[in-house]
This record gives sequence, structure tokens and C-alpha cells, in this order.
Amino acid sequence: TRKEMKKVLSEIQRGEFASEFIQEFNAGGKAKFLATRAVEAQHPLEKVGKELKNEFIVWLSKEGIEFAQAFADEVIKECKEDAPKEKGWCKIRDAFVLPVALNIGMYILKMVLTKSLEEKTA
Repeated sequence: TRKEMKKVLSEIQRGEFASEFIQEFNAGGKAKFLATRAVEAQHPLEKVGKELKNEFIVWLSKEGIEFAQAFADEVIKECKEDAPKEKGWCKIRDAFVLPVALNIGMYILKMVLTKSLEEKTA
């Protein structure tokens, strides 16, 4: 309920929750925490979540990345077309900063997806 949520929030803000958690963890709660984590890792939802993540990564690496690249290319093209009309920082932003940032972002996305696919097949 709302009262209970406010009470818990107040405990978190005062640091009581963290203190209690650490005390419980140090007093043998670690074993209980790890055991609970191990049991929950076997839950069917975890298996479904893992499968969904794998399917999403495959889809994203095949179709999603093409869309993202096309979108980034279009934004870069528009930025470069607008750059001559701009002055000062805005000209630098459109001619250089945004295109470089988008290209770096796409490179990172491709590397993350490649790594994820490698882990999936390993």
C-alpha cells in the first residue's frame, strides 16, 4: 500500500535498509542469498528470458542492425546537408560531431552484437 511504500522509502533514504541488509548478509544471509539466487536461476521464467534474449539478439543482428544503419546514414546525410547553413558550434556539430558520434555508436552496437552472438553459439 501507499503507507508501506512511503515507510520503505523513508528507511532507504535514512540508510536503515542498507544497514539491515549488510548486517543480515554478514550474519549468514549470504548463504541464504546465494541459495535463493541458485533456486531462482532454475525458474522457468529464467529459461524463457534467456531464449527470448537469444532470439532478440539474432533478430537484431540480422534485421535490426540494417534498419539502425540505414537510419544513422540518413541522419548523417541530413546533418551534413544542414551544416553549410549553420554557424559556429552548430556547423561543427552537424558537419563533424554528430556523424562521428553516430558512426561510433553503430560500431559499438555491431561489436556488442557480434560478441553476444559468439557467446550464444559457444
